[in-house]
Amino acid sequence: GLARAPWLETATPSRGLRISAPPQPRRLRQSLPPLQNDPGDALLQVVQVAGEAVTSFATIDPPEGLVQRLTRSVLTAQSRSWWTDPELTARGGSYATSAEDAALEELEKISVVADEQITMTSREADVPLAISNDTDYPVRIRIQLVSPNLSFATDVIEATFAPGVERLPQAVSATARTSGIFSLRIDTQTPDGEITFGSTRITIRSTEFNRIALGLTFGALIFLILFYVAKAVRRRRGPAKQAKNHAADA
Repeated sequence: GLARAPWLETATPSRGLRISAPPQPRRLRQSLPPLQNDPGDALLQVVQVAGEAVTSFATIDPPEGLVQRLTRSVLTAQSRSWWTDPELTARGGSYATSAEDAALEELEKISVVADEQITMTSREADVPLAISNDTDYPVRIRIQLVSPNLSFATDVIEATFAPGVERLPQAVSATARTSGIFSLRIDTQTPDGEITFGSTRITIRSTEFNRIALGLTFGALIFLILFYVAKAVRRRRGPAKQAKNHAADA
């Protein structure tokens, strides 16, 4: 039936190649024609930032339905249907910004729980930390420890935390490099490290080196006291010994 169709002409493969149009060399365009109703870089930048925020938010393992809803909003903002009118363009951009705001709002429900001040009585001590998760689903986050006066076995911790308040699965062991008072900054980030959605500062007071310095100071003071006492005794014994020698000579 297909062979008998009046609008088709059957041919063998070899004949089809002979009667086909000759091949044309491909040419690359050096420039593209301008877009009709170009929305400008502002909208494209908003869509790009929102897309990156949603992608990074997805790495904390939120519910799949939530990620799909935010992704659809970003895709809706990319539609060229918004480009016909400035008001519609702004409305299309609002879909992207709403998705970014929703992702950041979810991340703000996660925070670090820690004492405002910690005293280290030895060079090494554990820094007690916990994570408060006010979402209704488990989240996987990255914790970055930053302090020029402390060293850690690992300064990056990545773990999953259930809803509520939960301590870190492993203790944060810190070693003080110097004595005194300094700060420890704890950044909470998405697992890919693209978004830092929380930062907590703890004041660390290290007294171990102060004790060592105090012991050395007292040791030096005692040495000086004994040195001058011994010197005074020798001075007193000198004249008495000379007088005794004169008496013996007489």
